[in-house]
Amino acid sequence: VVLLTGRFRPYERDVLVKKWKSYLKASGAKTPDKSILFVSTQCIEVGADFSFDLMITECTSLDALRQRFGRVNRLGEGNEFHVSAVLIRDGDLKNKDPIYGEAKKETWEFLKKVSKKVESENGATEDSKAKVDFGISAMDEFIEEKIDDLESCLAPASDAPILLPAHLDMLCQTHPVPHPVPDVDLFLHGKDQGAPEARIIWRADLNDKNRDDWQEIIAACPPTSLETLSVPLFRLRQWLKTLKVKDDYFGDVEGLSPEDDEEKGKTEEQQNRHFLRWRGRKKEKKGENPGTAVLENPKDIDPGDLVVVPADYGIDGLGHTFLKEDERKGVGNECLDIWEVVQKEAGKALALRLTSAIKQVKAHPQIQEFLEWIKSEEPSDKEIQERIEELKDWQPAEEESPLPKHVRCFFGKKDIRKIKIERHPSGGVILFGKIPVFDEKEDDLFADEDDLTSAWQRSVPLENHLEQVASLAEKLAKHCLPKEFSPALFQKAGQWHDAGKLDERFQILLHNGDEVAAFGEALAKSNRIPGSPQRRRDIRESANLPEHFRHEMLSLQLVEAEAECFAQFPEEERDLILHLIASHHGCARPFAPVCEDKNPPTVSGTVNGCEFHLGEKERQNLTPPHRLDSGVPERFWRLTRRYGWWGLAYLESILRLADWRASRNPKKSHE
Repeated sequence: VVLLTGRFRPYERDVLVKKWKSYLKASGAKTPDKSILFVSTQCIEVGADFSFDLMITECTSLDALRQRFGRVNRLGEGNEFHVSAVLIRDGDLKNKDPIYGEAKKETWEFLKKVSKKVESENGATEDSKAKVDFGISAMDEFIEEKIDDLESCLAPASDAPILLPAHLDMLCQTHPVPHPVPDVDLFLHGKDQGAPEARIIWRADLNDKNRDDWQEIIAACPPTSLETLSVPLFRLRQWLKTLKVKDDYFGDVEGLSPEDDEEKGKTEEQQNRHFLRWRGRKKEKKGENPGTAVLENPKDIDPGDLVVVPADYGIDGLGHTFLKEDERKGVGNECLDIWEVVQKEAGKALALRLTSAIKQVKAHPQIQEFLEWIKSEEPSDKEIQERIEELKDWQPAEEESPLPKHVRCFFGKKDIRKIKIERHPSGGVILFGKIPVFDEKEDDLFADEDDLTSAWQRSVPLENHLEQVASLAEKLAKHCLPKEFSPALFQKAGQWHDAGKLDERFQILLHNGDEVAAFGEALAKSNRIPGSPQRRRDIRESANLPEHFRHEMLSLQLVEAEAECFAQFPEEERDLILHLIASHHGCARPFAPVCEDKNPPTVSGTVNGCEFHLGEKERQNLTPPHRLDSGVPERFWRLTRRYGWWGLAYLESILRLADWRASRNPKKSHE
């Protein structure tokens, strides 16, 4: 018996589909050893090329039923009829359905009209044994002959407001997001349709004792989209309030009414449970736009927010998980924490947390001894590396338990000398292995404002990175844009996009605070960047690098100062080059972050044969990119009017994708 609903996390859904696809696919399916009962919801109607021998379904609207019957003998193979069943509750014939409205009752009446009675053994006829031909042609004839008003049998559709240019002008501004901003749900689902959603992640290393470290813990082990569960916002708020509600108010389909709020169906309210609202590595600060914070009031969660909670909270009432059947698939209550499991699938570095905050990890005597040694001795990374080597090679005696499966799976045949070691904020360590070899699978590009860790498993010289991004951007432009756009324009943007990283303070950050090493070869990516945001803040402050410093804004200023290097480009193309550089990490749409840099150092270097030098006074006299008269906002609106709301975003994606690909696989061929 296989359960598949919309209340699974993407990783679990993918595992299920992969496991059963060979038996369920419409063409060339394997014959199973025994029958498979596939229990599903409306999520099976769209996007799955599955074929079943028969189906038992609740009555829905006619359009939904026809979609479902499209999964029965999908290719029309064989001469036998595939008999299925459509059922309805007595109560559904009297009451309006919350999803399908009156269409469920009207569809049932229509089916009765077109059905043929089937005699039972005693010769009587029963409505419960009536038959309907759901073949495509037969159903089309029934509809034409028997239905005067087809609308009454279809799922209700709500009117949507007209999307006006003023709405798009607001929606295309992403840094900062304007206030107010149009409610996208209205355009997607129409009026009075579609409850807003939020996402939730479970982590076993969060608990009441280390609540002050929650933000640091999640920043060190960033979320991935594969471990998130999307749920209606009102239901998540109920759940965090520990309200007991009827499951009728939590469907698995679009179309839940916002009227089904957290007050419906409650029987008892207990104390709110704490949660982490994750909005990137920057903590919430008083007087600023709300950011990442540990909160207690569920009403502080907005649509689209990502919420992280302790695994001990469980999942009951929100969704389903099957990972508890195999412990190496996760840790925590019911193995809800699958962070290590999804790293490879998400194209990230393989990882392992060895911390006393995770009960299953701490419970093993050998690991417990290792964690106590770290706590008491405060060893260096080299000493930790040696002890991890011993832990990896440890073999249990007959009466001893082996290391947990997920720990053994991580160690495998890895060379411990090549593993990166980070300190876990709650004690212990986080181990990072190699990033998986690139393949054609789509990477997990979970939104992240911090590009410092995008290639943190290896150091990449700045010169190499600029050359690679320039080459990739040129190739993408050739393949993805009409001839009117010169590929050289994107090549030039790639050559200069990270030139601002030559600021000596930024190089100190990339070299983990080592000022001597920072004056060696300039880096674009570093394998020494600490995972802890607090450690990075300490280095930044020690190096006098101002808060909110953005290297791409310095790159923009360098390009503006070196006009001779861009003389071959017409003014319109120079405009686009400047905007591509300023926006390649999501800023400058339309404003740059406010950064008060009162004592900037001299910055100099060579990019593609073009030498530049900006002294301290010259930098002080430049107009900061965040100022309204900097030209950044006007350039954004000028280009938006020239290329369109979608067009400018498409052009930006050329450079951004080139940068992501180069960061993902430095020094590799990308033909």
